[in-house]
Amino acid sequence: MTAKLYALPLPGPHNVAEVLRRVADKIDAGEYGDVGEGALVLYGNGLEVFGLGSADGHGAHYLLCCGARRLESPVVSP
Repeated sequence: MTAKLYALPLPGPHNVAEVLRRVADKIDAGEYGDVGEGALVLYGNGLEVFGLGSADGHGAHYLLCCGARRLESPVVSP
C-alpha cells in the first residue's frame, strides 16, 4: 500500500468546512482514486473521531496510525 500526503490549500485559516467540501469534490472527481474508507478527527467542543466508508473502529485506527507515520517519516526516516 502506498499513500501520499496532500497539502490542501486553505481558503481561510479556520474554514474547516470549506476544506472538507473541497476534499469531497476531489473524491467525487476521482482525484484520489477509488476511495473506500477514510478517517476524520475534528476538534470543536470536544474531540470527535469518525470512520468513513468501510472503516470501522479498527480500520479508522489503522488509517490514523498510517497518517501519523506519514507525518513522522521526514523526521524519523533518513
